[in-house]
Amino acid sequence: MQYLYKLGTFMLCLCISTMQAQSTDTRASTNQYQVRVLLDSQEIGTGSWTLEATGGFIIYDRNDRTKKDLVPYAQICIRTDTRGMVINNKRYKSESLIIVPAKADEPIAYNGNRYQGIFIVMRWQQRALLINRIELEDYIFSVLRTESFPGWPLEVNKVFAIASRSYAISMILNARKSSLPYHIRNTNHHQTYTGVHTFKHLRTAVDDTNGIFIAHEGKPILAMFDICCGGVIPAHISGFDFRKAPYLARPYPCTFCQGCKIYAWEVFYSSDQLISLLKTHDLSLNGIHDLRITQYDKAGLVKQVSIHGKKRSINVTGKRVYSLLKNIRSFCFSAHKQSHGILFKGRGFGHHLGICQWGVREMERQGHTYREILSFYYPKTTCMRLQYT
Repeated sequence: MQYLYKLGTFMLCLCISTMQAQSTDTRASTNQYQVRVLLDSQEIGTGSWTLEATGGFIIYDRNDRTKKDLVPYAQICIRTDTRGMVINNKRYKSESLIIVPAKADEPIAYNGNRYQGIFIVMRWQQRALLINRIELEDYIFSVLRTESFPGWPLEVNKVFAIASRSYAISMILNARKSSLPYHIRNTNHHQTYTGVHTFKHLRTAVDDTNGIFIAHEGKPILAMFDICCGGVIPAHISGFDFRKAPYLARPYPCTFCQGCKIYAWEVFYSSDQLISLLKTHDLSLNGIHDLRITQYDKAGLVKQVSIHGKKRSINVTGKRVYSLLKNIRSFCFSAHKQSHGILFKGRGFGHHLGICQWGVREMERQGHTYREILSFYYPKTTCMRLQYT
């Protein structure tokens, strides 16, 4: 069965192109699809960015490419103010500039990393944005360094490549609907992206899955994943709108991660540690008498926690406890009063939705292909491939 899905013109380019997705029976080059990654955002006039390239830079007015400026220096400093942008003390009136390396294909260094593609600097809604525009497949190759385990087998990294690509395409389409000038943020809330690396076998995983993404009802999915699901059944999780992402409502558990070291964990917080951490979040207590889980959802995830002090008690959500106590690895945990603090025991590492990375590793060890693995973790989905008309 053949599927067609028009994605539109999500890439920034001089020519307008129409993109389509087709069943994976047909191969097509995707090296013209581009993604815009927000590397940093700051209030106008509050900071600066430094970029480096040994051969210097060419700077274009993004709205008029005939206006260009050759900067022969290996380092440039960019800052913004209310009148525009200043690069190495030269003022530019444009609201948006394109910065490319003078040497073709030379990566641009920023903040300790090197990035392929070009940089866009722009003023948008009272903020200054630093954006890296890069070919989609090069972007997937880069994010695999941090979003996967580079030393794991090829078939495993094919799974991660397809999931990361699917997530990126979904974010591109969402950004297009909301008219954002970038597609995806370089954070662990989206995908961590640190630029150029040298893990060549990850390139093989990208090339072998070139353009393939996961689709539900013909549309790319928001392919979420975590490190270890802890055997939680995602469909039982409350507070998540599965109507928007029914492919994440897996109605059966993953049992493949049970043998990994991080499946079960324990962490102890002393009463003094807890008091100090609560105080930094405006949740002051005069001593801690006890901490109890007062509400779980059907999946076994913590929804409500009651913390009892000497004179009063406070109630906080499980999500806030997870963000407050950094050594707690998931939302699936219990709390046990000890003589000098609280012992937390839990399962899993992450948010329990989508792919379980350690589960994928075990499925591959048992002989499953990347298609079988994706089908297991994302029910009622299919693989599709990007293609030009």
